[in-house]
Amino acid sequence: MRAPLVIAISAALLIVGCGQQSTSNQTQQAPVQQAPAGPPPVPASATAVRGSLSIEGLNDLPGGLSLRLRLLDMSDPSIVPPVMAERVEPAPASLPYTYALPYETASVNPQGKYVIEAALLTGDVVLYGTDNPPAVLAQGAPDRADIALVRGGGLPAPNIPPADLLKQEFDKLERSIGGMKRYNGESIEDDITVGWDAFADSSGVRFARQVIDYPKTGQVSFRFAYKNGQPWVLVREKSGVAAHVGWGKDGSLVLNRDVNDKPMEEADIAELKAMAEKLYAQASAKVK
Repeated sequence: MRAPLVIAISAALLIVGCGQQSTSNQTQQAPVQQAPAGPPPVPASATAVRGSLSIEGLNDLPGGLSLRLRLLDMSDPSIVPPVMAERVEPAPASLPYTYALPYETASVNPQGKYVIEAALLTGDVVLYGTDNPPAVLAQGAPDRADIALVRGGGLPAPNIPPADLLKQEFDKLERSIGGMKRYNGESIEDDITVGWDAFADSSGVRFARQVIDYPKTGQVSFRFAYKNGQPWVLVREKSGVAAHVGWGKDGSLVLNRDVNDKPMEEADIAELKAMAEKLYAQASAKVK
């Protein structure tokens, strides 16, 4: 695998460089400029997040790449994550690589949530990134994290709050259910009527809808999105008010608000998640 990966990186560098070829012939007489030097090494005594970087199946890197390290504050998923610390340096020639990202201890809230992400770039193009940035520094998380980079980036959109990004991904999945196989069912329990349909692709059930008619309180509708067989983003619509809850890759609650920005109670979230899990099992039984 090593050779194809190195070839792919070299090809990306070539594409970026092609845009500069037309001007290079006009500046052949200009003196060759050295690439800007990276920042000085981080002292061993410095307060920093440290760890190793690796890429599965790849040990040698071509020249011309940059390594970007960022410490992000994920405490409030409703806003764009503030960058607590950032460091850009020339990428190492080989992997694994031991990194260090200094930060200010005074800016860290012990009850907050912080993650570290890394990326290998050519210019502004991310070749490899952090698919699931590990938590560090707060709520029992350590100041060390070993990061496995993945091809194609994996980095979140930099200018979109995580909660909004989750809603966008939910909407995108919902728009795609027309290309999936549909399953449905219904039941009557006492005087409560339940109807549902679910949509599956080659990986299993991805989306489900459920409507429950209560004799006294009326109709309540639900929309459930699943990822890796688990409830991912759940929507409850009651009396014309839609409430969303959703979880990030690390299992933490990222999205929890209705159209009036009112959060759902923990007991209601647990009940909604249990309902989504039950419907997933019912639908999966039909898929099999």
